[in-house]
Amino acid sequence: MLQSGDIKIYEISDTLGFESAFYFSKVFKKVTGFSPKEYQKKISINKHEGDSND
Repeated sequence: MLQSGDIKIYEISDTLGFESAFYFSKVFKKVTGFSPKEYQKKISINKHEGDSND
């Protein structure tokens, strides 16, 4: 869901059953090492780098 970039973080947290977007972000960062926003930026950069290699 984060990879698409079309869904807001609070909508993702709600869909996954988290009590708040803050708690979702905290758990996400603990598991991945990135905040949801940082993860989205990383994915976006990787997609753009892949596009330029074609």
